[in-house]
Amino acid sequence: MDASSFGDRDMRTGNVGIIMDGMISIKLFRDFYRKMSVETETLSDYFEVMKEAIPIIADRTNLGRLLMIVNSPANSLVYEEVQDRCEIYLDENGINPDSGYRQTFVTKDWGIIQLEAYSKKGTEWEQKDEDEIEFIAQIIYDCVQKARVSIVMKQISITDSLTGACNANGGMNYALELKKHDCLKNYDSIYLNIKNINYINQRVGGRQADKVLKDFSRMVREYLIKGELFGRAGGDTFFLLVEKDRTEEVPDLKKSFG
Repeated sequence: MDASSFGDRDMRTGNVGIIMDGMISIKLFRDFYRKMSVETETLSDYFEVMKEAIPIIADRTNLGRLLMIVNSPANSLVYEEVQDRCEIYLDENGINPDSGYRQTFVTKDWGIIQLEAYSKKGTEWEQKDEDEIEFIAQIIYDCVQKARVSIVMKQISITDSLTGACNANGGMNYALELKKHDCLKNYDSIYLNIKNINYINQRVGGRQADKVLKDFSRMVREYLIKGELFGRAGGDTFFLLVEKDRTEEVPDLKKSFG
């Protein structure tokens, strides 16, 4: 099936009247938008919010499937590239593969958010239906962008700007969260110092010293497993929260960095 069957085209200015005069009532649209406005800690969590929101309007729009693809590059604020693909909605009765819509949005940080939708099995979208799907796609994009900004701002508040490691506040918050769930007892806390960082700074300059800190942070993050934490307390002092049965491996970590 070629791309022309999807009705790809430039976004036009949305008009709430498209929705109100069509298949979606004001109440449904309000309930949908309220659900989409829920804040989350991660993009994956927001996908779960969307999975609860889309069924609110699915029946009235004859939506059979909605797929979202997010590609977001790493930058000075976000240290890890995001590549995620999620099936947000799938009707249990199947889809019409010949009645589809695809829209690609380019974000301000040069990321890509792509939405791909199909109508339900046994239905076919007409032009007015595609107008509504197009408007809903714009609403979804706006909500996802808002969620991404909120997530990034929260991440910035608990991240060391130089190394990308957790900062002291983030470490404290995470430890309190573990304690709340009675899990802190399963971890050991370890402090690490990089020797002679001041000497490096004085002899070869701040850029080289910063590179040492960044390289060290990258190496430690690769060592961690899910649930463990690495942070920078300040200067050349770092801290780890590692599972108790892995604590003895930390000396090897120090040795590998030299």
